[in-house]
Amino acid sequence: MVQACEAAVREARRARGDRTAGVAAAAAAWRRAIDDAWPPGFHAVTLAGLKRGDAAMALPAMEFLEANPRFYRSGYAQETALRALRRVPLPAKLQERLRAVVLDAVERRHGRGFRLYGALARDLDSPRLRAALEALLASAEPAVRRHARWVLDELDQAARERAARGR
Repeated sequence: MVQACEAAVREARRARGDRTAGVAAAAAAWRRAIDDAWPPGFHAVTLAGLKRGDAAMALPAMEFLEANPRFYRSGYAQETALRALRRVPLPAKLQERLRAVVLDAVERRHGRGFRLYGALARDLDSPRLRAALEALLASAEPAVRRHARWVLDELDQAARERAARGR
């Protein structure tokens, strides 16, 4: 839907005649499509609750990260969710699902907020996560190898910090 609205805006700009009305209508449709793309209450309830430390909001935020939607401003929302998830206690089942999100990020998400997945991984460290990341070091894709190394470096740094604190 968002792509169709973007195409309508481009077409309205190219059209002759009353371009202003066409562009305005297409832009309004685009804004409605973006608003409709968000899960209901995602900003006002889910992200706001997570920022306040409401652990009940971890599940909808994690589902958003699993879905990995790609539309206007969704990357910023993912970054907010990644930061906020580090502040709430997570049950083991959610931690395991988030480990899968981190691995998916290493393999497929190469945007500006990637480093936040490494930061989240610090709280999710496990032998299985490390083994999966080490396997990704053999990927044919340079970006996958680089990101697997970055996340492993984050895990190693966190382990050193815990050891220095005596934990």
